[in-house]
Amino acid sequence: FRFSNDRTHSQTQDLTAPAALDNAEEGLNATGLPFGPEYETSIKLGIQNFELDRNIFKRADVVTITVHDAICAGERILPKLQAGNLQASKYKTVKDLNDNGWVDDQIDEEDENDYHVSDIDSVLKELKIPVKEGRYFREARQMQNFLNEDNVHTKATNGFYTSEFNTKKGTIFALGTKSPKYIVETDENDPADTPAKVKARIPKVSRWSDVVWIHWADVCQKTGKDPSSLDYIFRYHVVTPNTQFGMEQITNVNTPREKLQLDWPGKEYFLDTKEGLALLGTPHLTGIVWMLHDHHDLIKKTIGSIRIFTKGSSYFILVYLK
Repeated sequence: FRFSNDRTHSQTQDLTAPAALDNAEEGLNATGLPFGPEYETSIKLGIQNFELDRNIFKRADVVTITVHDAICAGERILPKLQAGNLQASKYKTVKDLNDNGWVDDQIDEEDENDYHVSDIDSVLKELKIPVKEGRYFREARQMQNFLNEDNVHTKATNGFYTSEFNTKKGTIFALGTKSPKYIVETDENDPADTPAKVKARIPKVSRWSDVVWIHWADVCQKTGKDPSSLDYIFRYHVVTPNTQFGMEQITNVNTPREKLQLDWPGKEYFLDTKEGLALLGTPHLTGIVWMLHDHHDLIKKTIGSIRIFTKGSSYFILVYLK
């Protein structure tokens, strides 16, 4: 599978803001669907009848999707960014984390020994994100027993989310992730192999989109910033095979899988292209969609564009908000 209409941008582009969506003939407004007429009926029916799982693809240790799967998933989740589908925040405070068995580790501002994103200093400087100022580290670990959605006392999952935030130039760096859902699904002794079993074994606040948003809102509250000042979200050192595969395939890396080599500024994609939809349908982007959807009353933004790049053997995703 190979893409056309590669809408990328040169190093002379202003990289500090998302490029505007245009009305190009190949855009979704013109074509309606990314797959062509032969897919029109089945995809439309899929969108109408599909009850959207928040994790369209399970996080997996091997590639379990095709590029067509990712594009289809991106098209299905895209309406969640549209005005009529947005929601108000249900979980807003650190108390919501604590009530669900999460324990916080916090390191506030400018400790040289706890600087977690130093390997992309040159990228941050180009984006005018301060390298040392305004930095806050948060790690949430689901280490305490909790009441599940049925109010049953439940054993801790030991899931975690690690992030760094920059309030000087609203940025979230997603550094490490192992969700409660992934942990219970991959439990070697007793895997939760049905949605009902998963629901019974995870806390009400369990998703990256809620936990990281609460941390961002908490940092903003403590520093006098508006949560809607968020401009950038980095998915940092992406290792999930399904996401890596999507990044490789849309940039025409040959199969069998080759490592992507795409130095900064990499390539930028928009949501009115097949490539943009394929990225939107990968695990790392669906979490961002749900964050913007579930907390729209506070964040008030959507995705402008998605940039992918590598440094050495590490994969990175940068989402521009608008």
